[in-house]
Amino acid sequence: MNEKKNEFVENVKKAIQYLLKRQIGNCLVLSSYKVSSVLKDRFGTDINISKVGRFISKFAKVNKLERLTTNVPKFKIEKKQFNRLNFDIVKKHVKSA
Repeated sequence: MNEKKNEFVENVKKAIQYLLKRQIGNCLVLSSYKVSSVLKDRFGTDINISKVGRFISKFAKVNKLERLTTNVPKFKIEKKQFNRLNFDIVKKHVKSA
């Protein structure tokens, strides 16, 4: 199971890197739809979009990415940030009272 998670994280990292390389400007609007499309079209990986969205939300929170005010969660990421981004998202279990 851990191997699949690592593969998923690596694929998402490659997809984000691909999007940043293809971006003309300095900023990329990161959304689960974009990442999911790249995963499917470029890497042949068909992953449920909600799984990608959950990962991107956690990823954005950990890396303190700016959230844009839209109905679909979107985050602003700059090209120069890529090398400093943390893709190691650890699930935190919350104890119920």
